[in-house]
Amino acid sequence: KLLKATEEQGTSHIVSWLPDGNSFKVFDTKTFTEKVMPSYFSQTRYNSFRRQCYIYGFRLRRDGAFYHPKFKKDDLKGSLSLRRNQEGDRRRKNHVEQKHFVQEKQLSMHDETSCSI
Repeated sequence: KLLKATEEQGTSHIVSWLPDGNSFKVFDTKTFTEKVMPSYFSQTRYNSFRRQCYIYGFRLRRDGAFYHPKFKKDDLKGSLSLRRNQEGDRRRKNHVEQKHFVQEKQLSMHDETSCSI
C-alpha cells in the first residue's frame, strides 16, 4: 500500500521499490520519518520501523534495501501472507526480562552492601 502510494504521489525519491521488484529502499530517512510514516504507521521513529521490518522477516541488504522472499512488487498475495516472527518477539521479551533481572540483582546487591547508620 505504502509503496504503491509513493509511486502514485511522486514521492518515490523518499521510499520506493528497487528496479528488481524484489526489495524496497528508504532513500531519505528524515523525510520518510516526518512525512510518510505518520500516514501509515503508529511508530514515529525510523529505528522502530526497521525493527518491525525485522520482526516480519525482512533483511537489510548491503545496499540498504529491505528484502523478503515473499514481498514482491507484483505479488500482492505473497505480501498478504507475511506474519510477525514470534521467535523474534520472544527473543526481545527475554532480553528485556533478563535486563530487568540484572538491574534488580544489582539493586539488591547495593542494598546489602550499603551502610544503614
